Amino acid sequence: MKRLGIIFILLLTFFVTGCGDSTRNDQGVSFTFFGWFDDIAGATNVTGHTIPFSSEAGGLELLSFAGLQNNLLGQGIRLQRMKNEYFIPGATISIPDTSTSLTGILGQGGPIETSTLPDAFPAANISYSGVAIITTSIGEYLILNREFLPDLPFTMTIRSTATGVTTAGKTLESNPVTVDVVFTSDIAIGGL
Repeated sequence: MKRLGIIFILLLTFFVTGCGDSTRNDQGVSFTFFGWFDDIAGATNVTGHTIPFSSEAGGLELLSFAGLQNNLLGQGIRLQRMKNEYFIPGATISIPDTSTSLTGILGQGGPIETSTLPDAFPAANISYSGVAIITTSIGEYLILNREFLPDLPFTMTIRSTATGVTTAGKTLESNPVTVDVVFTSDIAIGGL
């Protein structure tokens, strides 16, 4: 009987501590970031980008559309920020993180009939929000620090998370999504 009691306590501890919590949105259960897309319609999922390493200021800016989904019943989410972390294997410098504005409102994740939200609140619980994953400032930083980066072509990994506030006032951070950007030589075509 004593052995059964110990097993029960261990199982209870495992379930209570191992399930995560709704405030932190572990693994994107309540607020899901499901990938990067080419346009606002979400027609084409993007798994990576290839761009030329241009020496022009602003030439390295890269825009994409974040696929975000609200899974909460009876609550909307107002989108706030997109945080991007950068890593280049073989670089001898660290690239600073960025936090850019993210706009949009996600409707509740369940049937509209069960909502306590105002009638004018958006119904769509999925959004494809445009955001710079490589900002102009990061592009300029890479250009100014070119000697600390590997030879072209090289890959930069970007790890992104979105932040939003629910209509109940809780701040949620989405699950992270990673995308690779391959920088190639900026080849000039003769006569153009």
